[in-house]
Amino acid sequence: MSGSTTRGLALSTREDAVLQLLAAGLTVGQVANRLVLSVKTVSTYRERILEKMGLTTTAELVQRVIVARAIKWIEATFGPLTAAHQEQLLYLFQELPPQHEHEQRTSDQAEAATSEPRGGIGKLSELPVWRHR
Repeated sequence: MSGSTTRGLALSTREDAVLQLLAAGLTVGQVANRLVLSVKTVSTYRERILEKMGLTTTAELVQRVIVARAIKWIEATFGPLTAAHQEQLLYLFQELPPQHEHEQRTSDQAEAATSEPRGGIGKLSELPVWRHR
């Protein structure tokens, strides 16, 4: 994702390096050690990345990277996705409940939740079938 562009603002090479390491699960301190930067500098890069991407937390940032990587893999394997399909994938990831909420549901609630469409793309069975070229 080097040179990533989000919301019309391109990430610098250093911001992209910080993004990739944060997405890999490293803490700000670990990123600082890996890139031989101060913790304050990495924190500043993190804040700039969040601002450029219109996000507020590192968790949202990681989620966005996961979706971007999924889109990249799908497009490399099956061909380009429309902007609408990309948005639907992002929406699907945002709609998934946190793990602890899911575990607190009764089995009836969980069953009802999985049988209802989540809007956007609905059920996975309703996704278009991509054919390998």
